[in-house]
Amino acid sequence: MTIKRIIKTFYVIGMIFWCGMLLSAVFKLIGYNEVFEVFSLRKAQITNFEIIVDSVDENNLSIHYSYNVTDKEFNKKIEVAKRYYDDNFLFSSDSTIEVSYNPNFPHLSYITTLPLEIRKQKAGVVISLIFIAFLSVIYFFGFRKLFSG
Repeated sequence: MTIKRIIKTFYVIGMIFWCGMLLSAVFKLIGYNEVFEVFSLRKAQITNFEIIVDSVDENNLSIHYSYNVTDKEFNKKIEVAKRYYDDNFLFSSDSTIEVSYNPNFPHLSYITTLPLEIRKQKAGVVISLIFIAFLSVIYFFGFRKLFSG
């Protein structure tokens, strides 16, 4: 196997992985109505809400919540750093927790006052684009050096 084939194989595998991650993040952002106003988000009726302090690292919290949509129960778990979990940030003035969900894709939900799911998808888009650009630069400059010398 030549070095040219090895570079091309790593490029193809990397591009498939990072383009898949990019598409996943973009589709989730569309589902959360962050890119286009395609869907109407609804407020969910929360059936269970629980905050658990991580036993290993006390600076991390796990937020578990459940909600019902057309007689199906959906569960979600979010990992939050304690510094983000501030009473003024998470809870609104009337101390209610609101969960918004997409009625077409009910598994896409987030806590309205703590939109970490949306932030995570935006970070996924940025990281994917960085790695796609990095792979492309390495691939094209790598082939240029192989062919010129």
